[in-house]
Amino acid sequence: MPRKVKWLEEPIPENYPKAADYLRLLVNEHAVEATSLALEAAPITFHKAKDILRAAGLPCSRRRTRTSPITSG
Repeated sequence: MPRKVKWLEEPIPENYPKAADYLRLLVNEHAVEATSLALEAAPITFHKAKDILRAAGLPCSRRRTRTSPITSG
């Protein structure tokens, strides 16, 4: 059975610099600074986990189908 995710009501402030460090691996410094400032200023919004996964292009679940059974290993 999948575990239930418990989301925080407010972001942890020290996570912003960590996110910026990750972004520096992907984009230039100007984009990192602009994105970091925008994220810190943005209001908190809540979305279902499945919607966040879809937006990130990640699979939402591993469901069994006739054509693709889930196998162990």
